[in-house]
Amino acid sequence: MTKITLTWQKDAEHDAPYNEVFEFVSDEELHQRSLETAEPILIKKESDSKHRLNILDRAAIVIVFDDCLQQLSIIKYLINEPIRASWNSLFQYETLSERFNLSTPKRRQTFVEEEYEKIPFTEKQKLQKDVCFLITTLETVLHEISEKGHYYSILSVLEAIKKQNEESELIEEHCRINKRELKLLRSKFNKEKKEYTTAINHAQQYIRELEMEIEDVLAYGKHELSYTNAWEITRRSQHDLKLSQDENSYNDTISKHLTKIEYENRIHNEIQSFVDENIEDLQNAINFWMIHYDEEIERRDADIVKIKMTWETLTERRRNLVEVYEAHKKFVIERRAVNEERKRLAEILKMQTKAAIRIQAWWRGTMVRNKLGPYKEKKPKKGGKGGKGGKGKKK
Repeated sequence: MTKITLTWQKDAEHDAPYNEVFEFVSDEELHQRSLETAEPILIKKESDSKHRLNILDRAAIVIVFDDCLQQLSIIKYLINEPIRASWNSLFQYETLSERFNLSTPKRRQTFVEEEYEKIPFTEKQKLQKDVCFLITTLETVLHEISEKGHYYSILSVLEAIKKQNEESELIEEHCRINKRELKLLRSKFNKEKKEYTTAINHAQQYIRELEMEIEDVLAYGKHELSYTNAWEITRRSQHDLKLSQDENSYNDTISKHLTKIEYENRIHNEIQSFVDENIEDLQNAINFWMIHYDEEIERRDADIVKIKMTWETLTERRRNLVEVYEAHKKFVIERRAVNEERKRLAEILKMQTKAAIRIQAWWRGTMVRNKLGPYKEKKPKKGGKGGKGGKGKKK
């Protein structure tokens, strides 16, 4: 059922915001007008000197936004609510038709129930949606500032939010106008209901009068029926007479048709004899081709036997080649395994030799530092007896 909406008409001649002219329009026309008057969201990119940031400002903003993203990620984890896919996209302005997919009248009647299932009901779900919105916006702006040095995306988001809020306020204003009009329609409905009730009472009185007239008509019809029955009996007798005359005429026609059928039977017999002769000729031709077929089959069988013998020869040759190939393959695999084993043993021997040299060098260095073994410090030899006199006390 189409709702009637009361709207205010703009006075373009006197440039007045609203006047006292009322117009009753449907919701579809009202929505179309709102789409026509809606201005597209365009962020005019001014000179780079106004929106482009220097390196220091970019670094400071990146640090602050990164810290904010970390805090929001922690909040998002603590809320622990499921996240819908639409929450992780950058906010963009959408008209009512795009937002609720109001493409057909049937869709406009059912979108409320479908969208009702998508609305977050709990405070945690609403908070989770807001946190996802902030994270997506900050990540986009952070990437834009760090890569390009400007922040057009956040200006676009702010302009989209502003435009959507203005559209929501316009819808709320239309809703208030609809409620006032609904109140007027209800009062008008009650008034018309009283008028229709009075009219119904008059109609019921008129129906009672018609019922009395119907009773009179039924009595008249009863007498007319008796007259009609008598007339029908007379008409039936006349009809029986006419049927007897028609029956005699049809009997004559049947006799003529029987004569014609006999003539057609003679023609049929002649045609049948002609068909039998043709069948005999065709049967002879079939016998000829059957003999030809048998001879051709014998030739084909001989060819098949020859081909089978050739195929068996080729199969035996292929089997021999496969055996030779498998033997060569086995030899190559074994030879490769032997080479790999020799290479592995050589690598191990090389590693062992290298390790032994390192251990020997380390041990030689340890003996030199600690003066052990052949590197032990030699003690000086003791002096003769004359040397003892030098140990006296100096005067």
